[in-house]
Formats: sequence, structure tokens, C-alpha cells
Amino acid sequence: MNAPTVIAPVHKSVRVKAPIAHAFDVFTSGLTRWWPLDHGVGKKPIQKVLMEPRLGGRWLEIAEDGTQTPVATIILWEPPHRLVMVWQINAQWKPDLAMK
Repeated sequence: MNAPTVIAPVHKSVRVKAPIAHAFDVFTSGLTRWWPLDHGVGKKPIQKVLMEPRLGGRWLEIAEDGTQTPVATIILWEPPHRLVMVWQINAQWKPDLAMK
């Protein structure tokens, strides 16, 4: 029997020279502008990635055939200061919808 592995949360910070509201907007509303489309978990080729900007919203990959793959779910939405997501990706970089 395999016991689940518990790991500490990952915290990452990046400082950018931009007003906080603008940086938050680019990160959340402009995913297609900065996320590399060859780094996905769903069907390929990826047409775009987007974030539904709200509590309970999802980070989605949308393939050229229209298939939508949820990547994360927003569990805290406090623009422009804080955003917390639960990633729905397993250790093999594949979708894992059981991780909610």
C-alpha cells in the first residue's frame, strides 16, 4: 500500500518594475501573452491559455480542436494583491482533476 506523500506548499515571488494593478492584470488576464504554448498538460497543439478572473475560476488550456483542460482552480481572489490557486497537475505533468 502506498501512503500519500505530503509536501510543503511552494511559494514563489517575482519582482517586476510595473504598478501592482498592471502586473496583476498581465499575469491573470494576459496568460496567452507570456505562457509558453508548448508547456501544457492538455491536448496539443494549444491555441490559448486563460484564467477565469474570480474566486472559483479556472486556469484553462484550450487546444486547437476546442478541448478545454483545467490546470488550476482559484481558491483566493484578492486583486491586485493576492491570488492563490490549487494546481490540478500530477507529477508526470498530466491533468489530475482529483486535486481540487
